[in-house]
Amino acid sequence: MDKQIFQVPAGVSSVKTMSGCLRIQFDTQQNLTGEQLALIFSWMDQVGHLTFAINQIDVTDLTDLPPIQKTSKKTRSQQLREKLWCVWNEKHSDKFDEFQDYYDHTLDLLIEHYEKQRH
Repeated sequence: MDKQIFQVPAGVSSVKTMSGCLRIQFDTQQNLTGEQLALIFSWMDQVGHLTFAINQIDVTDLTDLPPIQKTSKKTRSQQLREKLWCVWNEKHSDKFDEFQDYYDHTLDLLIEHYEKQRH
């Protein structure tokens, strides 16, 4: 079991509601080491506990944490569609008026890519 804990001074800089979730963005002015960055990147797409306080967190604050419950019962295609929606919403909504247009375009590119792999 991974017992590593990452702790750094940070502030909440943005809160955004999204489809089925909430995005909380934290910013730090701390210069992070390569080891710290590697740890953060290794946790991408993982579910864990987030503890945030204005004051220093004491070890006793971290006792009796509830178990992490993975609630996603989505199929792989539903997960992919959700990720594509996030990309469209964040980067491509100005190029495609409707998500369905972006979705169809992206799947056409994906299908074309794998068709080329067959030949």
